[in-house]
Amino acid sequence: MTASDETIPVMMMDPLSVDGLTSFLNNITDYKKRKRQDNPKIKSVVLNNFDNRMAMSKNILENMKDTDYELYVIQTDQNFKRSINARLPVQYVQGTKKDILDTIQALGESVCQS
Repeated sequence: MTASDETIPVMMMDPLSVDGLTSFLNNITDYKKRKRQDNPKIKSVVLNNFDNRMAMSKNILENMKDTDYELYVIQTDQNFKRSINARLPVQYVQGTKKDILDTIQALGESVCQS
């Protein structure tokens, strides 16, 4: 784990994932204290499967906005299932929502700049 400079957790928009993210962040903090390391840093979190129609998704997003993390919100899209079946990246599946492609592009650029 110390070989990486940054870790980017990905979480689904459900309460169990929120609990899992909290546990993960606590484990990373404990690890860094034990090893006296600064790495891995966590600057960003990917919020996967966001559905604007669901109150739970909206609540989780609002709570995550109160953190210092850079958030990358990936909305729900049937093209993710299509991409799995076609064994292609979602970027190559025709009809993928533009905001999803923009978010993936921004995440990639952020990783490359680090």
